[in-house]
Amino acid sequence: MNRLIAATMVSCCCLLPGAHAQEPWHFEIRMLGGNSFDPATIAIKVGNTITWINDDDNSFHTATSDDGTTFDTRVESLSHSNRVNRFTAAGEIAYHCRRHPAMKGRIIVSP
Repeated sequence: MNRLIAATMVSCCCLLPGAHAQEPWHFEIRMLGGNSFDPATIAIKVGNTITWINDDDNSFHTATSDDGTTFDTRVESLSHSNRVNRFTAAGEIAYHCRRHPAMKGRIIVSP
């Protein structure tokens, strides 16, 4: 029962529409038509999570760290797919869409 409640809480938190910050520790980045991330640059803290949401009904997108190892959302389906990543170390992370190399973003993770 507790697992179901926890899973429901996580699902609801991650799928709420609206502003980019859902909780003080959770943020959303949207993949938009026109091949852009919104916001393109975001500042978060260690332990925060980001959900990438594909809001483009016409194209597949990913969010892949430029180093190829920090994260790769592999969001390769149309419209409203999402992946959640937790950031555990401070630093700056540049990322891009594997399908659209000019589609770029940056995450600034502070302690």
